[in-house]
Amino acid sequence: MRAAAIFGLGCSPKYLRPFQTDQSIEWRIGLPSAADQADIILLFGGDGTIHRQLSQLVKLKLPVLIVPAGSGNDFARALGLGGVRGSIEAWRRFCAGRGNVRAIDLGVISPLSKNAGGAPSTDAQGRSAPHGSPRYFCSVAGVGLDAEVSRRANALPRWLRGHGGYALTLAPTIFRFAPFPMKIMTADDAGLWTTRSDGPTILAAFAIRRSTAAV
Repeated sequence: MRAAAIFGLGCSPKYLRPFQTDQSIEWRIGLPSAADQADIILLFGGDGTIHRQLSQLVKLKLPVLIVPAGSGNDFARALGLGGVRGSIEAWRRFCAGRGNVRAIDLGVISPLSKNAGGAPSTDAQGRSAPHGSPRYFCSVAGVGLDAEVSRRANALPRWLRGHGGYALTLAPTIFRFAPFPMKIMTADDAGLWTTRSDGPTILAAFAIRRSTAAV
């Protein structure tokens, strides 16, 4: 078996040692450039590392094991991986062929061109016509206050980010953040667009996991 390891900020090859108990496994460091270069990918890091690698992981379509080692590990917790021990156990089960690989849902943000009517344009089949590269997310995508708080929290030292950094930046940001105009439109099964919101907006969040509330 061939395995690839990706290390996020603050991680090093020493994090890999507990997973290297089987000498028959061929290891490589870094993201494979093609799917035929590995059978599984181990990603060491947190939510930021996952987000940075997600688009390429989608293209490779290889099994991925998350090893939570970042300042924020919400996605790993959503998968039931509360820590490194959980990832080691999942790794052992995978190596033993116990069939613990499962598919998950992802969200995707595709920039859309706009026609004169203000609704996103469509292609010949009536689908939304993308304009630019799509961006994937695996937990929640936030616009407005949530994004600004996250931006400020990411500027904090790594240790502080992992120990209440989001909450620390929320209080000063919420009193300074000004609502901004935003239109949210959704398409039904027939491809018709309906305006859901059109006015000053403080926060819009789009979640694909149970533990996050979306508005």
